[in-house]
Amino acid sequence: MKNKSNLDIVIFAGGRGNKNLFFEMKKQMKKINQLSVIINGLDDGASTGEIRRLFHYKAHGISDFLKAILSLSPNQKLINAMEARFPMVNSFEERLLLYRNLHKMLYKNFLPKYLSSLSELPEKTKKTIIKKFIIFFDYFYQNRDEIIDIEDFKIGNILFGAMLVENHLDFNKAINSFSKFCNLNKNIRIYENTNSVRYLSGLLKNGTLLPNEASVVLTRTTDSIKDIYQMTNPITMNQIRKLSSIEIDDKIDFLKSLRNIPTYNQDIKEKILNGDIIVYGSGTPYSSILPSLETKGVADLIIKNKAPKVMIANLKKETNNFLSVSDLVNDLYKYLNRSTSKRLNKKDLLTHLIVNDSTYEESNSITLDEEKILNQCPWLTIIKGNFSDPLNSYSHNGKNVLKALLKIANNN
Repeated sequence: MKNKSNLDIVIFAGGRGNKNLFFEMKKQMKKINQLSVIINGLDDGASTGEIRRLFHYKAHGISDFLKAILSLSPNQKLINAMEARFPMVNSFEERLLLYRNLHKMLYKNFLPKYLSSLSELPEKTKKTIIKKFIIFFDYFYQNRDEIIDIEDFKIGNILFGAMLVENHLDFNKAINSFSKFCNLNKNIRIYENTNSVRYLSGLLKNGTLLPNEASVVLTRTTDSIKDIYQMTNPITMNQIRKLSSIEIDDKIDFLKSLRNIPTYNQDIKEKILNGDIIVYGSGTPYSSILPSLETKGVADLIIKNKAPKVMIANLKKETNNFLSVSDLVNDLYKYLNRSTSKRLNKKDLLTHLIVNDSTYEESNSITLDEEKILNQCPWLTIIKGNFSDPLNSYSHNGKNVLKALLKIANNN
């Protein structure tokens, strides 16, 4: 049995789904030797999508990495500054004022009210942020002659983008630079699941195309997602038009022809092989968690490690795909199986489930169909308890979840 202060925790995560858990982990790093967080870069919505366009689709999506790093940062004032945004605009005059304020901010020591959280930072940090802003905007205005729509841009995205420029689009180095800037504990590391840039599309069972990651995330429908497809390039308008004119079986064949599942980032190999516990975090399944699990070779690494493998079950339903916990378990196996050509033993992929007790359920809570799960997977240990946040019943109670994870790891 390992001592509580020597645990190596590996977690597959997204952006917001594990925020409360990360908040608790950063407070209890004395009990954790190393925390390795594995995230995919498929995000393409809002300002993250704009940045990917500006980098000519050669960079991962920033957003989920940014959210995870900020959740793990001990510096609340810096977190507030990084989460500040440029405002939405409704007219040409407002847009003109937005760019005038940006120019004054960069070159005349001016700080608009909507970025007032930057005034709480030390002068040295503010100067660093302005310097990064100049690096980011100069790169596109001078080298690419690009027009940047900064409406609703998050400050942290611009900082991360600047670090991508400084590191010549080396995403791993940019992650490390931003983590250091945000004062992360030296024993916390954030990893991209793959070095290969990918884009995400999906298909509903009724044949409706979900052309990008943003549409997969935002889907709130009575129908279900049939499948997701990782691709080398974003799906084009010509491809969308073609897909709109053909039958569902032909759509599936066409999307499969575009599918290109990447191979795992070599930096995560030793982390997965040697972790004392492997955690499948909560989050939006089809964009945050499952694409990372179908990454080529990931399942082969997981089965070689005999440590506990734990799923943190989501608290609320996701479309019609995830109405019960067994739905989550079934898709976990489905996408892990897709990552390898070998026949997998389910026992080697999942050993424990952390599930919110039905006593604390609300109307949109995911259903715990315990009997069905144990009929399919009789070896599983299901840990039930009050794992929902008392202030937000659809967010996890980070303290209780971490306590359960540490207990599982230490009892192994």
